[in-house]
Amino acid sequence: MKNAVSAGVVYFVLVFGVGFLLGLVRFMIGGPLGTVGSAQALEIPILLVLCWVAAGWLVQKFDVPAKVTHRLVMGSVAFVLLLIAGLTVSVYGYGQGILGYLAAYATLWGGVGLALQFAVAFFPMIRA
Repeated sequence: MKNAVSAGVVYFVLVFGVGFLLGLVRFMIGGPLGTVGSAQALEIPILLVLCWVAAGWLVQKFDVPAKVTHRLVMGSVAFVLLLIAGLTVSVYGYGQGILGYLAAYATLWGGVGLALQFAVAFFPMIRA
């Protein structure tokens, strides 16, 4: 189980790092052009593919057993850390409160982002 937790932490670091960089590019390019939604629509497939590849690579690198429980732990660790990191960035980076953070999930792109985080959580279970 230790391998699954370690893999989940590294998975989070990779996913959050790539997502953070893509988000910076989105705001730097899409923001001034007023096309943040379009930029985000392009960002999502890239992030999904990278997360899919990362999940498979980490499952092998950390030798996470093919048992559902182990893979679920890996994905859950990454998912919970993503939620905590998102809340932290929202509160300290953007000055929003917890309610503002939660309210963002009620928007179109917030809902898409949450769905993406759920996909990230389940990728380790469906990777061979």
